[in-house]
Amino acid sequence: MPRAKASVLTNEVAPALDGRSERFGTLLKARINFLVKVFGNAMTLQVYGIPNCGTCKKAFSWLETNNVDYEFIDTKTAPPSRDMIANWVATLGSKPMRNTSGQAYRAIGEEKKSWSEEQWVEAFAENVMLLKRPLFVKDGKAVLVGFRAKEDVLQTTLNG
Repeated sequence: MPRAKASVLTNEVAPALDGRSERFGTLLKARINFLVKVFGNAMTLQVYGIPNCGTCKKAFSWLETNNVDYEFIDTKTAPPSRDMIANWVATLGSKPMRNTSGQAYRAIGEEKKSWSEEQWVEAFAENVMLLKRPLFVKDGKAVLVGFRAKEDVLQTTLNG
């Protein structure tokens, strides 16, 4: 059974209650919005990337075709925190998270070959263009980076 998004709750359930009690509906909307702001919308998959990225567009298409609810986070306008990146690196490792085809990566120079995980965390936090896209986070945990996995892995990881 698909889980409802917070936006569904605020846009569909609360207005239905407004007919009975406008004040109650308004309070309910405010509480739902507060909870989503504080705890995040753990009901959906979060996809970090940039909107004009071809790989991200492929991922969005796959997610929509497979009816997977997701929240897109544009890393250019809302960069992830250093702590978030550190958690992702702890889960996935820095190597698969490196956008090796990007200009930012090539501009670093040869010293990048000897960097520690901590140095990569700092680099990713300073320049989000170093992060491979898209990066998928489910229930607060990074589960996949990039979009080259086999169909069965995508189904299990993103739609499971």
